[in-house]
Amino acid sequence: MGGTFTYVDGSPMPYAACLVDGIWQSCGSFNQSVRKFKVLDDTLYAVGYFSMIDGTPCKGVAKRVGNSWECIGELDCTGCLPVDLIRYQGRLILSGTITFSGNPYRHIVQLVDGEWVPVGPQGIYGGLSGAGPLAVFQDELYVGGLIPLSAGNAGYALQRWNGSVWSPVGEGLKDETGGTGQNIKVKDLLVHDGKLYVCGGFTYAGNEYAPRIATWDGAQWCSVGGDFGDNEVTGMAFFNDTLHIACGLDAVVDGQPIVGVAKFVAPAFENNCSGDTGIPDPNGQAPLRLASHGSGYLLLGHESRAALAVRNVLGQEQLTVEMDASGYFELPASVTGAFVICLADGRCVRSVR
Repeated sequence: MGGTFTYVDGSPMPYAACLVDGIWQSCGSFNQSVRKFKVLDDTLYAVGYFSMIDGTPCKGVAKRVGNSWECIGELDCTGCLPVDLIRYQGRLILSGTITFSGNPYRHIVQLVDGEWVPVGPQGIYGGLSGAGPLAVFQDELYVGGLIPLSAGNAGYALQRWNGSVWSPVGEGLKDETGGTGQNIKVKDLLVHDGKLYVCGGFTYAGNEYAPRIATWDGAQWCSVGGDFGDNEVTGMAFFNDTLHIACGLDAVVDGQPIVGVAKFVAPAFENNCSGDTGIPDPNGQAPLRLASHGSGYLLLGHESRAALAVRNVLGQEQLTVEMDASGYFELPASVTGAFVICLADGRCVRSVR
């Protein structure tokens, strides 16, 4: 275990300890806190605020070799608070509140030929920003944290990296206003049973009401359920296939006072989902699908230039938009809530925004 402690059972064990045959023992002398231990490819790594281990300079990240610690690369940061480490496409990826002199890049770096370089090209944008939990899901790297959309990042509190570009995660997360102006964070990511679980301070996921915790299956967001009030959900783990969460020392969850940890005991998750709904065509043609793409959408199932009718849920036409031959189009900002997109051949698809 790591943390901010300096003693365990009355013995000095600064910031790190291990349990051996029921007895806590020192596992290295760190000069500052250890934020996380993580096992990757059968190797134990430590990440945290430290800059010395056992009297030897080592900033932010190290691996266990035998009975000692070995520093990983030269993390020449001026502000160094690493919080998570993962391997993606054969490289170690480190996240946290990590800044460098002159601000050439910040908050998420990868180890290339022994040198820490940005995950591209400048990491996380924004003066008030920071990278947090990492997860690999469906061959893409997901990073959560304090990620402002207005600073030019691809996502709000959460985005994904395919090795070349950053992208949003579907329709993304929203704050309690349904917008992206508040400083919400994603606090933890967890892959379980073919889905990515996301928790933090958000209220909407993919425009679906999903306060504090939601799932992403690669195509749509779904709510998990629960009333957390103003409290964030800060951590997640599955034990015996039951979801457990960390939720603050004075939280009230589903009307019950909770001290730190709660578990899900209902028969099933709420599972209200945000996916686009294709409307079957009476002539038997394949239904259409919508996919987010950049600042607009791709209409899947039709590959030629066309004029699209945008209708409200009552079927009343609101406006028309032009779609190019690839299926790409954008909607004006005035289109919010539930809407229906229809082609001249009668095929339609429902979505929300």
